[in-house]
Amino acid sequence: MLSNDGERNIADSPQSILSIILKKESDWEEEHSIWNVEEPEEELKARTRSYREEVEKQQEEIETKERSLFFYGKPILTYALLASIFIMFFLLEQAGGSMNMATLIDFGAKYNPGIIDGEWWRLFSAAFLHIGFLHLFMNSLALFYLGGAVERIFGTRRFFFIYTAAAAVGSLASFSFNEQVSAGASGAIFGCFGALLYFGWVHKKLFFRTMGFNVLIILVINLGFGFAVPAIDNGAHIGGLIGGFLAAGAVHLPNSGRRKTQIPLLVGTAVLTIGLYWFGMTNENKAGSAMMNQQIARDLAEKENMKKRETFF
Repeated sequence: MLSNDGERNIADSPQSILSIILKKESDWEEEHSIWNVEEPEEELKARTRSYREEVEKQQEEIETKERSLFFYGKPILTYALLASIFIMFFLLEQAGGSMNMATLIDFGAKYNPGIIDGEWWRLFSAAFLHIGFLHLFMNSLALFYLGGAVERIFGTRRFFFIYTAAAAVGSLASFSFNEQVSAGASGAIFGCFGALLYFGWVHKKLFFRTMGFNVLIILVINLGFGFAVPAIDNGAHIGGLIGGFLAAGAVHLPNSGRRKTQIPLLVGTAVLTIGLYWFGMTNENKAGSAMMNQQIARDLAEKENMKKRETFF
């Protein structure tokens, strides 16, 4: 009946086998009877209370962990950027006006001939200049909310990389497809949209449970508005959006370990930057505006005349 009994020496011993079987049945009946004993009401309440406290504790831990994802850093750089933007606007107004094309070019707006001549810094300086108070107000408001959210999620150092990369890629996209003089932080701000989309890619459920739909709706409205209004440089917006997403993926989220996608996204950011610069240098069919060119010529002539007057007097 038994070929191996674990050296208990009961193999082929009917009496021993019978005693083992009877013992197992007795143990089973005893164990079974425990579950049928009616539990006292007080013990049942205590057990229920204990389960509820355990569930509440686990839920609190989950909420704390989720909350920490949104408050990793403080918006220090965001406030510094806002201060810089307002200072530059004040200087522009003092030097000839933020609506004056010649003044904008002198202060570092995106100006294709200058970039072709080696003035690469215009790709970054343009993000600190704004054309008129309404432009300044709208971008500052967007930077306050979007930049603050991204810096809190990613931390200051990661946010610096994301913002800088988005500003550069946005300016390069404008340089590649648009010959008009342009300025504004909108490319970098759309990079903040891209960073939030990357957060949503990593934490899909949390993203749509909190801010996801609002972010997508505002993004679609802004892109649609950019396509509808000719004066808006939508190339810079789309370039900044893509650059921000790639840069956010390259640095990844804090306290989340490394991901296999980081290096490919970093390489993608570099390839996109180099590719846009090359295309901008070779593309001779950029979108332009005859009216804008006339205004630039008029502003430059007016500025030249003012210099001559100052020299004469």
